[in-house]
Amino acid sequence: MKRILIPTDFSKEAGYAYDFALQIAKESNAELTLLNVIEYPTSSFNTMGIASGHDPMENIYIMKLMEATRVKMEELVEGKDFGGITADYKITIGNPYHQIQDELVKNPASLIVMGSSGSTGAKEALLGSNAEKVIRNSKVPVITLHSEMSVSDIKNIVFASDFEQKNIELTSQLSSIQEFFNAKLHLLKVNTPAYFATTRYNHKKMEQFVEKYDLSNTTINIYDDDHEELGIRNFADDINADMIAMATHGRKGFGHFLLGSVAEDVANRTTKPVWTYKVD
Repeated sequence: MKRILIPTDFSKEAGYAYDFALQIAKESNAELTLLNVIEYPTSSFNTMGIASGHDPMENIYIMKLMEATRVKMEELVEGKDFGGITADYKITIGNPYHQIQDELVKNPASLIVMGSSGSTGAKEALLGSNAEKVIRNSKVPVITLHSEMSVSDIKNIVFASDFEQKNIELTSQLSSIQEFFNAKLHLLKVNTPAYFATTRYNHKKMEQFVEKYDLSNTTINIYDDDHEELGIRNFADDINADMIAMATHGRKGFGHFLLGSVAEDVANRTTKPVWTYKVD
């Protein structure tokens, strides 16, 4: 792991994400970058954060806001024991989701760690509804955090899937995170009335999945529930899992509206850390 990006809005959830990312960085010798986005239309501002064609008082307001944000960011960086880890911060102006994507293009990261408000959803913490866009579309793994968590606490990870699609990059990333946490991986297929398959059929697919990708330290689990998202959360609660891992397909437009995104729903409604990775 080379670099971890931590979007922050100075909320307590963002603070949990910062602490968790720092622990990961110390274990993996990764660099850290904190990113704060002042939400304004980027077309209205130049690279210095000066509004063009606007009231001069708005320029003064933005400059003061940037300075206040810079002070907060410096306090965040100076207030931690990095143990030799390189850490920096960036402040940008614009749409949070787009600014995160721009940062990933300019300075590629191996992981995004971000805060979420848990049961009330990512809409009310960190980057507003932009958090869902990050989960849905990020080309690097994303960990969303709802509460204080230690890396050493992650011992049981639930990986929920339909196990229909085979994706080498997904399983490679999944194996890496399992190895990093030295955790047991609980493979989960949720049976719902709308998408029912026999236990024998599901078990066979999951055994083939384990064999194909040479997974170890795993369990195979088939769980019946009314809805997939609810089944994932219920199973994770039943076994007292420490993290949930899922792929997201980055659905857009009508398809996303109709089908929703199970990964986003789980990340919004669980109180456990959620690891997500986009597959094409």
